[in-house]
Order: sequence, then C-alpha cells, then structure tokens
Amino acid sequence: MKELSKQELLAEMDVDVHPLIEKNIKKYQATHLVLFENQDMCSSSLGARTVMCVGKNNTYKTIEECEGKWLNDLPSQRQYAVSFCKA
Repeated sequence: MKELSKQELLAEMDVDVHPLIEKNIKKYQATHLVLFENQDMCSSSLGARTVMCVGKNNTYKTIEECEGKWLNDLPSQRQYAVSFCKA
C-alpha cells in the first residue's frame, strides 16, 4: 500500500463524502484511513472506492491488518487496499 497525505487520499473521493469521512474519524476514533479500490479491468465496478477507518475501535486495528484484504465478496466487485493516510 502507498502512503498518502490526508489531502491526497481525500482527493480520491467525491467532495460530498468528505464531511462524512471526517465525522467517522471522530466517531470511531480512527488513527488511519485506508482506501480500498476495485482494480478489475473487466468489471463494471472498476474504480469503485471505499474509505475505511482503522484504529482500536474498528474492525482493523492496524494498517498491516488491511494488507491483502478486500471488501465485497464477488471477485468482480472486490475492492483491495491500495493506500492509507494518518487520520
């Protein structure tokens, strides 16, 4: 995974979700954010992105736990961890 600044990671997401991401950082006491992205060139979900909070009160406690993991079950919809930043 590539480390980005918070501004760089947020730039990957639609501006409309920035306030929700900030709210969730506080709500879940996140230490980091991880960007998951669908990179399947054959998928209609190519480019779909999700930001996940990481920290002691979250599913993933550390950045290392996110490596090699994905979101969504169907192979064509899987989003893999591609970058992270400090919250």
